[in-house]
Amino acid sequence: MAKSFEVALTKAGSVKESEKIRSHDVALMYTTEKTQLIVDAFYMTVYDIYSYNANEGRFENEGDIFTKGLEVSFKRSFLDGKLLFDLNYAYATAEKEDESGEKSTYYQGIPHHIYAAGLTYQFTDKISLNANVTGWANLDMNYARATSWYETPTHPDDYNGEYLANFNLRFANLLKNHLNISLYVLNAFNNEVRLQAYNDWHTWWSYDRGRSIGIKISWKF
Repeated sequence: MAKSFEVALTKAGSVKESEKIRSHDVALMYTTEKTQLIVDAFYMTVYDIYSYNANEGRFENEGDIFTKGLEVSFKRSFLDGKLLFDLNYAYATAEKEDESGEKSTYYQGIPHHIYAAGLTYQFTDKISLNANVTGWANLDMNYARATSWYETPTHPDDYNGEYLANFNLRFANLLKNHLNISLYVLNAFNNEVRLQAYNDWHTWWSYDRGRSIGIKISWKF
């Protein structure tokens, strides 16, 4: 059981105790010289979620959140360790119950699926190339609003997903093991991003966007 404590900005409605957390998980692990597999199932409850009501000038108890899911991590090496493949996937659901007992399963900006997959090839002990894809799928958005850049006035809004593809060519331990150089491309395919205004005109949710190309140089003393 974990507890955190918080005090309101004003004396009215001060919070003495909030956000008690109870968490359980069970993991199955399989490891060999070339392979690693971890399957982790979890269940967590966060009690008494307090948020600050600026209009009333006080904290209010929003109720409890119950979340459960499964995470899978897999790594496998090939070609005598020169090629490494890694995969991570997580699925999670959440349910909120307010003080009156009313339940809701929709949250703003919570994806059900999150994944990452990568390949790393070690040309030499100093030169390596990494490519990876990270992303999400099946995103729920509440208080959906049709906008000029995203026209889906359904409720709730269910986004299909987005992903980023990144590449990194790394030269490590150069010049007597002091110099490291990385040439990188982030979001190589420059995917379009879905933006959604919700709850109010100045509140936003967004995902990383735009291609970035650059070089990173570091010196180890």
